[in-house]
Amino acid sequence: MPEFIDLKSVSGLPLALDGSKLVFKEGIRPVHPDIRTLSQMKPVLRDPDAKPVSSELYFMYRDVCLEAHRSAIAAQNLRYDVTILPPVMLGLEFNKTFGHFHPLNPAGAYYPELYEVLFGEAVYLLQHLDGSRFVSVHAKAGDKVLMPPGYGHITVNPSDKNPLVMSNWVERNFKSDYGPIREKQGGMYYLTPKGFEENHQYGLVPEVVEHNVPSLKKLGVPAGPMYPWGTQNLSKLEWLAEPEKYAKELDVLELDDAEKGF
Repeated sequence: MPEFIDLKSVSGLPLALDGSKLVFKEGIRPVHPDIRTLSQMKPVLRDPDAKPVSSELYFMYRDVCLEAHRSAIAAQNLRYDVTILPPVMLGLEFNKTFGHFHPLNPAGAYYPELYEVLFGEAVYLLQHLDGSRFVSVHAKAGDKVLMPPGYGHITVNPSDKNPLVMSNWVERNFKSDYGPIREKQGGMYYLTPKGFEENHQYGLVPEVVEHNVPSLKKLGVPAGPMYPWGTQNLSKLEWLAEPEKYAKELDVLELDDAEKGF
């Protein structure tokens, strides 16, 4: 596993990765991570008796920013986070996040979330709250992936060698709902080196739709690092807090021919 990785060019922030820890450089106040441990993850594992090489499975650094931007970001009710998933195996599963759904905003629309891979690779597993769709998006460094309104999501690090480092922009005040994922012992599918394996706690599940990284041009998201773009265009991230105004732009997961009934 790489020991020290400079993340500045891909993130637009003076950050680095040292093992599985984030290093904060000039202009950033160090953030203490929330650590998701094996005991906390047991309820959503394919194999609850898995014994990974480390009991610390991933690290969530919330509200990371240059101090010069802190007040402006907070004024827009936004937050920029960085999450690190080391390359550990959870029994037969790759390392993953717990998974959650987003609540409704005051206008009655579900909050979205925007992710960017900074190092390594990610497989984003998205399942619709009504159980009708399960979508997999494989993303690499520099890719940005939207978690659309109405989808729960789990992130997987599909490597047993390299860490996954990702960031996200999100509305800062809502509380994620972990209950539905916990109650079913994880998402609809587990991702293993042999591929997707159904979680039989759900009964009948839809087939996996493997989707390309969706275009976010309709939302104005650029190809470069999303932190500097976001801080220079905070008002353009209004859709994170008020998705009801951007329903068409946020509908980025196109149906394939089979789903359309062709």
